[in-house]
Amino acid sequence: MNWLAAIIIFTIIALIGMPQLIENQFQIKNDSRVSKQEVLAGFVEEGSPADSIGLTQGDRIVQINDHQILNSSDLRSTTKKFAGESVDVRFVQGGQEISKSVTLRNDETKGNFGVAPADNTLVRSTWSAPIVGVGTTVQFTAETFKGLFNAVANIFQGNASKAGEAVTGPVGIIVVLKDLSNQGLVFVLFLIGVISVSLAVMNTLPIPALDGGRLFVMAIFKLLKKPLTKDLEEKIHGTGMAALLILAALITVLDVKRFF
Repeated sequence: MNWLAAIIIFTIIALIGMPQLIENQFQIKNDSRVSKQEVLAGFVEEGSPADSIGLTQGDRIVQINDHQILNSSDLRSTTKKFAGESVDVRFVQGGQEISKSVTLRNDETKGNFGVAPADNTLVRSTWSAPIVGVGTTVQFTAETFKGLFNAVANIFQGNASKAGEAVTGPVGIIVVLKDLSNQGLVFVLFLIGVISVSLAVMNTLPIPALDGGRLFVMAIFKLLKKPLTKDLEEKIHGTGMAALLILAALITVLDVKRFF
């Protein structure tokens, strides 16, 4: 059901405009039209030229001199071209367009402007929207399995902190939802779709108390040709549920430390 929910959500988003958040994100080329393309300030370095003109995280960078900024490459190439020179920067902050002059740094190692850009590109589909819904679900399912594999690998390699960075819980989801709500309903729907995919993947894993765990336990007992009594099954899945609750509590602690 979670995969079906993800397909429906991603299909609706494809009709409105699908956010392009990963490299080579699934789309049908001959039925894809860019409906929105802009660059946001993802991070602003303190004391940088960008910081000196009041640019803040989430502001939309519109233009530098007479160069329109439509993607991260535009921003990098333009700031490189005018490195060390005074430029006019147009950006949108709180719905208001602002224009200010600033001298860029002539230092590519630190960054000429001092901004880590974030592309905000939406691609709209028509007849291929259901196909994009399925394709996006499959693609993010693969990415989720890949992320889980990397997290487990980091744990076995002794990099527990690195593994923890790749996991978030209810607190983290609320924080992310709050941030995404500023970018519009499409991004909130997209996150809900990704969460649906994550839940579907978790349910396939052989973890007691989850659907995949129940099937796994039944398969093990059948292979061993041993009876699985109701009492034993409840003990196994009860222990699994307790472990999941402890894990959820640990993730919540990590989220609080990370976001607050």
